[in-house]
Amino acid sequence: VEADAAAALFHHLAQFPLAGILTGLAVALAVFSLITGADSASYVIAVLAQGREDARRAYQRPGNGQLLFWGVLLGLLTAAVLAGSGSVQAVRATFALSAVLLFFLFVGQVAAVL
Repeated sequence: VEADAAAALFHHLAQFPLAGILTGLAVALAVFSLITGADSASYVIAVLAQGREDARRAYQRPGNGQLLFWGVLLGLLTAAVLAGSGSVQAVRATFALSAVLLFFLFVGQVAAVL
């Protein structure tokens, strides 16, 4: 149980009355957390990719098309990595690598503003 946190959670929830409801609630909360994270990631990428000519101009919300494009692209990337490796660890490593690449994008934007 120490090696698998998910198994530990479900084993712990099975000890309570109404274990089925608690297990369903735990799964729903995990799904909502993942969806919120993916939505936030696509929003941030869309904001960074919208390319403004004047960096001092007021913030503009990215269009729905851009949000949909980046959301679908992130979903396809996740599905491809998961299908290719069959491991959640590979998905984590892929997104960690993409975070490093975003870091360099941030550095480039700061350099362009200065």
